[in-house]
Amino acid sequence: PLFAALAGIAAAVWLTVLFIPWSPRDYEPLRGSRLFVDGTVCGLESKREGDGIVWRMMLSDVSRADNFNDFGIGTGEYPGSSRDDGSAGGPTFGDPEHPLGGPPDRNGRVLCILDQEPRVDVSARVRLSGTLYPFQRAMNDGEFDLRLYYHILRIEYSLRDVEILAASAPADSMAASLYRVKKSISTVIDRCFSTRNSPVLKAMLLGEKGLLEEETKELYQGAGMIHILSISGVHLSLLGMGLF
Repeated sequence: PLFAALAGIAAAVWLTVLFIPWSPRDYEPLRGSRLFVDGTVCGLESKREGDGIVWRMMLSDVSRADNFNDFGIGTGEYPGSSRDDGSAGGPTFGDPEHPLGGPPDRNGRVLCILDQEPRVDVSARVRLSGTLYPFQRAMNDGEFDLRLYYHILRIEYSLRDVEILAASAPADSMAASLYRVKKSISTVIDRCFSTRNSPVLKAMLLGEKGLLEEETKELYQGAGMIHILSISGVHLSLLGMGLF
């Protein structure tokens, strides 16, 4: 049994190294390009960024958008990408001659940054346009590599200045309903508690840590209680035992 377990672990490591590309794709040549993409909403959360709050929408099963036919909004070709200054910005993702080799990895995800909450449901299929901003790679030894970090999370790049052009009904009604319940609980917490305390309760109860202030995080870290703000298996076990 021990030999079989070790052989299984070795096979899993070998398959992982074989099929998962460890070096992130270089999207830097396309920085500032205007892209039109389709994707399925797999995550929505608010996050504190500077002095304001932004919404982070995660897309999975991403593909390049060519026309509006899938949504019945008309016909016509989209430009694949364009620079902010109106220039073509070079070959597009769909072009076989693209230096990156075609469209983004369909197993990867795309992070969309919006200034306000999008009116879409989780699991909905959306069509949007946005400006591509690749993640920064580490420039010095020992520096935090943001591009590698997001690559491990299977997030290929980020889009800003996002404009949602069309959205379908949610494909998974259960996921959409659970998100609405979570959103309702978040609204109740905001109404009942101060702006200083509500982010802490959201982190403990809902796993939303994006609105926590850095000062609050440092206080919990200094007290050795930062794990309280993370929903872990222990939390779920206690909840399950209580329900049982």
